[in-house]
Amino acid sequence: GALAAEHAAKHLHGHLAQALPSSYYPLTAEQMNAAFRTAFHTTDDEIIQFTEQRRLTDGCTAIAAVITGGSIYVANLGDCRAVLCRSGQAKRLSDDHKPNRADERARVEKAGGEVVLEGPVWRVATQEGTKWLKKAKMGDVDASSRPPTMLAVSRAFGDVKLKRPLPLVSATPEIEVCKLDDEDAFMVLACDGVWDVLTEQEAVDVVIGHRITDDASGAKKALLKAAFDRGSTDNLTAIVIFFGKAEDVSSISVHELESPLGIAELFISRHHATRQK
Repeated sequence: GALAAEHAAKHLHGHLAQALPSSYYPLTAEQMNAAFRTAFHTTDDEIIQFTEQRRLTDGCTAIAAVITGGSIYVANLGDCRAVLCRSGQAKRLSDDHKPNRADERARVEKAGGEVVLEGPVWRVATQEGTKWLKKAKMGDVDASSRPPTMLAVSRAFGDVKLKRPLPLVSATPEIEVCKLDDEDAFMVLACDGVWDVLTEQEAVDVVIGHRITDDASGAKKALLKAAFDRGSTDNLTAIVIFFGKAEDVSSISVHELESPLGIAELFISRHHATRQK
């Protein structure tokens, strides 16, 4: 959990900067995609290394965004989500990596794993884990036996037991690009604790309601409060980024946006306990 998330928060953005070409502006889609993949894989290798050394199974999901050349590039790993407000309507910029998603299930099964339903939640499991689960359902498991490692997302940092020896869970991000225009007001990056209880449009409406009177930090707090009041029991983390005109967006850095929070802040509390999440 927390160790993986904290490491990603501290190091992912630095690895991304190192992976970009030195004379990088304007970036091509190929350069941005390659840099994201390199940064995510480097971060994952580091997390795997220190968790193995400490005999831990920490893992975390992540979502990151880069605004350059008038476009947003979003790299997603797991079930965090990026949503754009365009003309007052929610536009999703990422897809959740759920194990029962057809292409994710196919990848997991090809790698030698299985996708199983544990209660209401689909999870990635080893074949041994599936056998244990079947025995548990029949009451044929010793009370002292440890449950197997299973995960409710098919891509994540860490979670070494589902990456070695078989690469069931992937650390390769899925990358989407969206061209900005003058109808784009803001973007929300948030973890599943928000999306479990709020629709994308509801989240956008909350931020719209606070955009005139609050800065991005205030709108973010209102969004998290809305999720908490709706009954979310998961961790709650979000970033809200307000845009100016589309032609201005490409020339501003994350530190100049109306959020005092770095993009990497999303990672800090976005961690999961392997069997829980």
